[in-house]
Amino acid sequence: MDSILSTVNRIAQATSFEGKKLLNGNFDYTTSGVASTSFNNVQINSARVPDGKSLNVVVQVTTSAQTGTITYTGGNVTGNVTIEVAGNTGTEQLSFASGATVSAIAASINSVTTATGVSATVSGTDLRVDSTQYGADQFVSPKTIAGTFTPSTTKDKGRDAVVSVNGADAQVNGLSVSYRSNSIDLQFTLDSTFNTAGTDSFVVTGGGATFALGSKVTEADKASIGIGSVSTGSLGDKTNGYLNALASGGASSLSSDNLSTAQKIVDTAIKQVSQLRGRLGAFQKFTIGSTINSLGVAYENASAAESAIRDTDFAQETANLTRSQILAQAATTVLAQANASPQSALKLLQ
Repeated sequence: MDSILSTVNRIAQATSFEGKKLLNGNFDYTTSGVASTSFNNVQINSARVPDGKSLNVVVQVTTSAQTGTITYTGGNVTGNVTIEVAGNTGTEQLSFASGATVSAIAASINSVTTATGVSATVSGTDLRVDSTQYGADQFVSPKTIAGTFTPSTTKDKGRDAVVSVNGADAQVNGLSVSYRSNSIDLQFTLDSTFNTAGTDSFVVTGGGATFALGSKVTEADKASIGIGSVSTGSLGDKTNGYLNALASGGASSLSSDNLSTAQKIVDTAIKQVSQLRGRLGAFQKFTIGSTINSLGVAYENASAAESAIRDTDFAQETANLTRSQILAQAATTVLAQANASPQSALKLLQ
Protein backbone atom coordinates (compact mmCIF):
# COMPACT_ATOMS: atom_id res chain seq x y z
CA MET A 1 0.00 0.00 0.00
CA ASP A 2 2.85 2.42 0.80
CA SER A 3 4.34 1.67 -2.62
CA ILE A 4 1.02 2.34 -4.34
CA LEU A 5 0.57 5.66 -2.55
CA SER A 6 4.13 6.65 -3.40
CA THR A 7 3.46 5.88 -7.06
CA VAL A 8 0.29 7.96 -7.06
CA ASN A 9 2.23 10.92 -5.67
CA ARG A 10 5.01 10.44 -8.20
CA ILE A 11 2.57 10.42 -11.11
CA ALA A 12 0.80 13.50 -9.72
CA GLN A 13 4.08 15.39 -9.51
CA ALA A 14 5.72 14.14 -12.71
CA THR A 15 2.95 14.28 -15.31
CA SER A 16 3.60 17.28 -17.56
CA PHE A 17 3.06 18.69 -21.04
CA GLU A 18 5.26 21.31 -22.65
CA GLY A 19 7.05 21.67 -19.32
CA LYS A 20 3.85 22.42 -17.36
CA LYS A 21 2.77 20.14 -14.53
CA LEU A 22 -0.77 18.93 -15.09
CA LEU A 23 -1.86 16.88 -12.07
CA ASN A 24 -0.23 18.64 -9.13
CA GLY A 25 -2.95 21.28 -8.73
CA ASN A 26 -1.15 23.85 -10.90
CA PHE A 27 -4.33 24.28 -12.97
CA ASP A 28 -6.78 24.16 -10.07
CA TYR A 29 -8.90 27.21 -9.33
CA THR A 30 -8.06 29.47 -6.41
CA THR A 31 -10.73 30.62 -3.98
CA SER A 32 -11.03 32.92 -1.00
CA GLY A 33 -13.57 33.33 1.76
CA VAL A 34 -14.51 29.64 1.91
CA ALA A 35 -15.75 29.23 5.47
CA SER A 36 -15.02 25.76 6.85
CA THR A 37 -18.18 26.05 8.94
CA SER A 38 -20.26 26.45 5.76
CA PHE A 39 -18.60 24.59 2.88
CA ASN A 40 -16.57 21.40 2.60
CA ASN A 41 -14.85 19.73 -0.35
CA VAL A 42 -15.27 22.72 -2.68
CA GLN A 43 -14.37 21.71 -6.24
CA ILE A 44 -14.48 24.18 -9.14
CA ASN A 45 -14.70 22.25 -12.42
CA SER A 46 -14.78 25.29 -14.70
CA ALA A 47 -15.25 29.03 -14.29
CA ARG A 48 -15.22 32.03 -16.56
CA VAL A 49 -13.17 34.52 -14.57
CA PRO A 50 -12.39 37.77 -16.46
CA ASP A 51 -8.72 38.82 -16.54
CA GLY A 52 -7.80 40.56 -13.32
CA LYS A 53 -11.28 40.06 -11.88
CA SER A 54 -12.99 37.56 -9.58
CA LEU A 55 -16.23 35.60 -9.58
CA ASN A 56 -18.53 35.77 -6.57
CA VAL A 57 -20.50 32.66 -5.58
CA VAL A 58 -23.53 33.26 -3.35
CA VAL A 59 -25.08 30.16 -1.77
CA GLN A 60 -28.53 30.31 -0.19
CA VAL A 61 -30.03 27.43 1.77
CA THR A 62 -33.81 27.61 1.64
CA THR A 63 -34.67 24.26 3.24
CA SER A 64 -32.31 22.20 5.38
CA ALA A 65 -31.51 18.55 4.70
CA GLN A 66 -32.78 15.89 7.07
CA THR A 67 -31.91 12.35 8.03
CA GLY A 68 -34.42 9.55 8.26
CA THR A 69 -35.68 9.68 11.87
CA ILE A 70 -37.82 7.36 14.00
CA THR A 71 -38.52 7.67 17.72
CA TYR A 72 -39.44 5.16 20.40
CA THR A 73 -41.08 6.37 23.60
CA GLY A 74 -42.02 3.05 25.19
CA GLY A 75 -39.22 3.08 27.77
CA ASN A 76 -37.64 -0.16 28.97
CA VAL A 77 -38.80 -3.21 27.05
CA THR A 78 -41.05 -5.79 28.65
CA GLY A 79 -40.48 -9.38 27.66
CA ASN A 80 -37.85 -10.61 25.26
CA VAL A 81 -37.64 -8.47 22.13
CA THR A 82 -35.97 -8.92 18.74
CA ILE A 83 -35.82 -6.04 16.30
CA GLU A 84 -34.42 -5.71 12.80
CA VAL A 85 -32.58 -2.44 12.17
CA ALA A 86 -32.28 -1.54 8.50
CA GLY A 87 -30.57 1.37 6.78
CA ASN A 88 -28.85 2.21 3.51
CA THR A 89 -25.77 0.16 4.37
CA GLY A 90 -27.47 -3.05 5.47
CA THR A 91 -29.67 -4.89 7.96
CA GLU A 92 -28.94 -6.36 11.39
CA GLN A 93 -31.11 -8.21 13.94
CA LEU A 94 -30.71 -7.32 17.62
CA SER A 95 -32.20 -9.18 20.59
CA PHE A 96 -32.89 -7.80 24.08
CA ALA A 97 -33.92 -9.46 27.29
CA SER A 98 -36.90 -8.26 29.31
CA GLY A 99 -36.20 -5.00 31.12
CA ALA A 100 -33.52 -3.79 28.69
CA THR A 101 -33.20 -0.03 28.92
CA VAL A 102 -33.34 2.40 26.01
CA SER A 103 -29.67 3.15 26.66
CA ALA A 104 -28.84 -0.52 26.13
CA ILE A 105 -30.89 -0.55 22.93
CA ALA A 106 -29.09 2.58 21.69
CA ALA A 107 -25.70 1.08 22.49
CA SER A 108 -26.53 -2.09 20.55
CA ILE A 109 -27.76 -0.09 17.52
CA ASN A 110 -24.63 2.05 17.58
CA SER A 111 -22.41 -1.01 17.75
CA VAL A 112 -23.58 -2.04 14.25
CA THR A 113 -23.75 1.45 12.72
CA THR A 114 -21.06 0.62 10.18
CA ALA A 115 -23.10 -2.35 8.95
CA THR A 116 -26.49 -0.61 8.89
CA GLY A 117 -25.91 3.11 8.37
CA VAL A 118 -28.13 3.79 11.40
CA SER A 119 -27.29 5.48 14.71
CA ALA A 120 -29.23 6.01 17.93
CA THR A 121 -29.38 8.62 20.71
CA VAL A 122 -31.18 8.70 24.05
CA SER A 123 -33.04 11.59 25.63
CA GLY A 124 -34.46 10.63 29.02
CA THR A 125 -36.55 7.55 28.38
CA ASP A 126 -36.97 8.28 24.66
CA LEU A 127 -34.95 6.64 21.91
CA ARG A 128 -34.21 8.32 18.59
CA VAL A 129 -32.93 6.36 15.61
CA ASP A 130 -31.42 8.26 12.64
CA SER A 131 -29.79 7.45 9.34
CA THR A 132 -26.13 8.44 9.45
CA GLN A 133 -26.41 10.41 6.19
CA TYR A 134 -28.71 13.15 4.95
CA GLY A 135 -30.90 12.98 1.88
CA ALA A 136 -34.07 11.69 0.28
CA ASP A 137 -32.41 8.37 -0.62
CA GLN A 138 -31.46 7.70 3.02
CA PHE A 139 -33.82 5.71 5.27
CA VAL A 140 -34.12 4.08 8.66
CA SER A 141 -36.40 1.18 9.51
CA PRO A 142 -36.49 -0.51 12.95
CA LYS A 143 -38.83 -3.47 12.53
CA THR A 144 -40.15 -5.65 15.35
CA ILE A 145 -39.46 -9.34 14.77
CA ALA A 146 -40.55 -10.71 18.16
CA GLY A 147 -41.92 -9.23 21.39
CA THR A 148 -43.29 -5.74 21.93
CA PHE A 149 -41.41 -2.79 20.48
CA THR A 150 -43.51 -0.02 18.99
CA PRO A 151 -41.64 2.81 17.24
CA SER A 152 -43.37 5.92 15.92
CA THR A 153 -43.36 4.46 12.39
CA THR A 154 -41.84 1.50 10.62
CA LYS A 155 -39.83 3.46 8.05
CA ASP A 156 -38.78 7.05 7.46
CA LYS A 157 -36.76 8.71 4.70
CA GLY A 158 -34.58 11.77 4.87
CA ARG A 159 -34.80 14.97 2.84
CA ASP A 160 -32.49 16.80 0.46
CA ALA A 161 -31.58 20.39 1.15
CA VAL A 162 -32.99 23.07 -1.16
CA VAL A 163 -30.11 25.28 -2.28
CA SER A 164 -29.66 28.07 -4.84
CA VAL A 165 -26.35 29.32 -6.24
CA ASN A 166 -26.25 32.88 -7.56
CA GLY A 167 -30.04 32.90 -7.57
CA ALA A 168 -30.51 29.67 -9.57
CA ASP A 169 -31.59 26.28 -8.24
CA ALA A 170 -28.77 23.79 -7.70
CA GLN A 171 -28.86 20.00 -7.79
CA VAL A 172 -28.67 18.60 -4.26
CA ASN A 173 -28.26 15.09 -2.88
CA GLY A 174 -28.49 15.33 0.87
CA LEU A 175 -25.82 17.93 1.67
CA SER A 176 -23.89 17.49 -1.60
CA VAL A 177 -24.50 20.39 -3.98
CA SER A 178 -23.64 20.64 -7.67
CA TYR A 179 -24.33 23.63 -9.90
CA ARG A 180 -23.59 24.33 -13.55
CA SER A 181 -24.12 27.48 -15.60
CA ASN A 182 -22.39 29.29 -18.47
CA SER A 183 -20.11 31.05 -16.00
CA ILE A 184 -19.29 28.34 -13.45
CA ASP A 185 -19.45 24.61 -12.79
CA LEU A 186 -18.81 23.58 -9.18
CA GLN A 187 -19.46 21.02 -6.47
CA PHE A 188 -19.33 21.29 -2.69
CA THR A 189 -20.80 19.86 0.49
CA LEU A 190 -22.74 21.89 3.01
CA ASP A 191 -21.25 21.70 6.48
CA SER A 192 -23.69 20.44 9.11
CA THR A 193 -23.53 23.83 10.86
CA PHE A 194 -24.73 25.51 7.64
CA ASN A 195 -27.58 23.03 7.24
CA THR A 196 -30.17 25.68 8.01
CA ALA A 197 -31.90 28.50 6.18
CA GLY A 198 -29.34 31.20 5.47
CA THR A 199 -26.85 32.67 3.00
CA ASP A 200 -23.07 32.55 2.68
CA SER A 201 -20.63 33.21 -0.15
CA PHE A 202 -17.08 32.78 -1.38
CA VAL A 203 -15.01 34.09 -4.29
CA VAL A 204 -13.26 32.36 -7.20
CA THR A 205 -10.15 34.49 -7.69
CA GLY A 206 -8.57 32.76 -10.71
CA GLY A 207 -6.72 29.67 -11.82
CA GLY A 208 -7.74 26.94 -14.19
CA ALA A 209 -6.44 26.08 -17.66
CA THR A 210 -7.76 28.68 -20.10
CA PHE A 211 -7.93 28.25 -23.88
CA ALA A 212 -8.56 30.94 -26.53
CA LEU A 213 -10.82 29.27 -29.12
CA GLY A 214 -11.67 32.23 -31.36
CA SER A 215 -9.85 34.36 -33.89
CA LYS A 216 -9.61 37.10 -31.27
CA VAL A 217 -8.79 36.96 -27.57
CA THR A 218 -12.15 37.91 -26.05
CA GLU A 219 -13.96 36.66 -22.97
CA ALA A 220 -16.71 35.13 -25.12
CA ASP A 221 -14.17 33.03 -27.05
CA LYS A 222 -12.43 31.63 -23.97
CA ALA A 223 -12.96 28.22 -22.41
CA SER A 224 -11.56 27.15 -19.06
CA ILE A 225 -11.30 23.90 -17.11
CA GLY A 226 -10.00 23.14 -13.63
CA ILE A 227 -7.55 20.28 -13.10
CA GLY A 228 -7.18 19.53 -9.42
CA SER A 229 -4.35 17.71 -7.72
CA VAL A 230 -4.50 13.92 -7.69
CA SER A 231 -1.95 13.45 -4.92
CA THR A 232 -2.81 11.20 -1.99
CA GLY A 233 -3.36 14.26 0.19
CA SER A 234 -6.07 15.55 -2.18
CA LEU A 235 -8.00 12.41 -3.14
CA GLY A 236 -10.76 11.73 -0.62
CA ASP A 237 -12.88 14.07 1.44
CA LYS A 238 -13.04 15.79 4.79
CA THR A 239 -15.69 13.41 6.15
CA ASN A 240 -13.88 10.08 5.78
CA GLY A 241 -10.32 11.28 5.27
CA TYR A 242 -7.83 11.31 2.39
CA LEU A 243 -5.94 8.62 0.59
CA ASN A 244 -2.71 9.21 2.50
CA ALA A 245 -4.52 7.95 5.63
CA LEU A 246 -4.09 4.41 4.24
CA ALA A 247 -0.31 4.57 4.61
CA SER A 248 1.50 2.76 7.41
CA GLY A 249 0.67 4.43 10.68
CA GLY A 250 -2.27 6.28 9.16
CA ALA A 251 -5.69 6.48 10.75
CA SER A 252 -7.14 4.11 8.11
CA SER A 253 -4.12 1.92 7.39
CA LEU A 254 -4.67 -1.74 6.60
CA SER A 255 -3.44 -2.67 10.09
CA SER A 256 -6.01 -0.42 11.78
CA ASP A 257 -9.59 -1.20 12.75
CA ASN A 258 -10.99 1.30 10.23
CA LEU A 259 -11.11 -0.90 7.15
CA SER A 260 -14.66 0.22 6.38
CA THR A 261 -13.53 3.85 6.38
CA ALA A 262 -10.53 2.91 4.25
CA GLN A 263 -12.87 1.36 1.69
CA LYS A 264 -14.95 4.55 1.60
CA ILE A 265 -11.81 6.62 1.03
CA VAL A 266 -10.75 4.38 -1.86
CA ASP A 267 -14.24 4.54 -3.39
CA THR A 268 -14.24 8.32 -3.15
CA ALA A 269 -10.77 8.57 -4.70
CA ILE A 270 -11.76 6.30 -7.60
CA LYS A 271 -14.87 8.40 -8.22
CA GLN A 272 -12.86 11.63 -8.20
CA VAL A 273 -10.26 10.32 -10.66
CA SER A 274 -13.00 8.94 -12.93
CA GLN A 275 -14.83 12.26 -12.93
CA LEU A 276 -11.62 14.13 -13.75
CA ARG A 277 -10.86 11.78 -16.63
CA GLY A 278 -14.40 12.21 -17.93
CA ARG A 279 -14.26 16.00 -17.75
CA LEU A 280 -10.87 16.15 -19.46
CA GLY A 281 -12.00 13.77 -22.20
CA ALA A 282 -15.24 15.65 -22.80
CA PHE A 283 -13.43 19.01 -22.87
CA GLN A 284 -10.86 17.70 -25.33
CA LYS A 285 -13.39 16.09 -27.68
CA PHE A 286 -16.40 18.37 -27.57
CA THR A 287 -14.89 21.77 -26.80
CA ILE A 288 -11.40 21.82 -28.27
CA GLY A 289 -12.01 19.05 -30.83
CA SER A 290 -15.18 20.65 -32.20
CA THR A 291 -13.37 23.98 -32.54
CA ILE A 292 -10.49 22.32 -34.38
CA ASN A 293 -12.95 20.61 -36.76
CA SER A 294 -14.79 23.87 -37.41
CA LEU A 295 -11.54 25.70 -38.13
CA GLY A 296 -10.49 22.83 -40.41
CA VAL A 297 -13.69 23.14 -42.47
CA ALA A 298 -13.26 26.91 -42.74
CA TYR A 299 -9.64 26.45 -43.82
CA GLU A 300 -10.63 23.87 -46.41
CA ASN A 301 -13.32 26.16 -47.88
CA ALA A 302 -10.93 29.10 -48.03
CA SER A 303 -8.28 26.95 -49.72
CA ALA A 304 -10.81 25.68 -52.27
CA ALA A 305 -11.91 29.24 -53.05
CA GLU A 306 -8.32 30.39 -53.47
CA SER A 307 -7.58 27.40 -55.70
CA ALA A 308 -10.60 28.17 -57.87
CA ILE A 309 -9.38 31.75 -58.30
CA ARG A 310 -5.72 30.95 -58.93
CA ASP A 311 -6.00 27.77 -61.03
CA THR A 312 -7.59 28.59 -64.45
CA ASP A 313 -8.89 25.73 -66.66
CA PHE A 314 -7.09 26.71 -69.91
CA ALA A 315 -8.90 24.16 -72.08
CA GLN A 316 -12.32 25.40 -71.00
CA GLU A 317 -11.35 29.05 -71.29
CA THR A 318 -9.88 28.46 -74.81
CA ALA A 319 -13.13 26.81 -75.87
CA ASN A 320 -15.10 29.71 -74.44
CA LEU A 321 -12.90 32.20 -76.34
CA THR A 322 -13.33 30.32 -79.64
CA ARG A 323 -17.09 30.16 -79.11
CA SER A 324 -17.22 33.89 -78.45
CA GLN A 325 -15.20 34.63 -81.59
CA ILE A 326 -17.45 32.41 -83.76
CA LEU A 327 -20.57 34.07 -82.37
CA ALA A 328 -19.10 37.52 -83.07
CA GLN A 329 -18.17 36.58 -86.67
CA ALA A 330 -21.61 35.05 -87.27
CA ALA A 331 -23.31 38.19 -85.99
CA THR A 332 -21.18 40.32 -88.32
CA THR A 333 -22.05 38.13 -91.32
CA VAL A 334 -25.77 38.25 -90.58
CA LEU A 335 -25.64 42.02 -90.20
CA ALA A 336 -23.82 42.37 -93.54
CA GLN A 337 -26.43 40.24 -95.29
CA ALA A 338 -29.22 42.24 -93.69
CA ASN A 339 -27.73 45.49 -95.01
CA ALA A 340 -27.36 44.02 -98.52
CA SER A 341 -31.10 43.29 -98.98
CA PRO A 342 -32.28 46.97 -98.84
CA GLN A 343 -29.54 47.93 -101.31
CA SER A 344 -30.84 45.38 -103.87
CA ALA A 345 -34.41 46.73 -103.52
CA LEU A 346 -33.27 50.30 -104.13
CA LYS A 347 -31.50 49.23 -107.35
CA LEU A 348 -34.79 47.85 -108.71
CA LEU A 349 -36.52 51.20 -108.16
CA GLN A 350 -33.90 53.16 -110.16
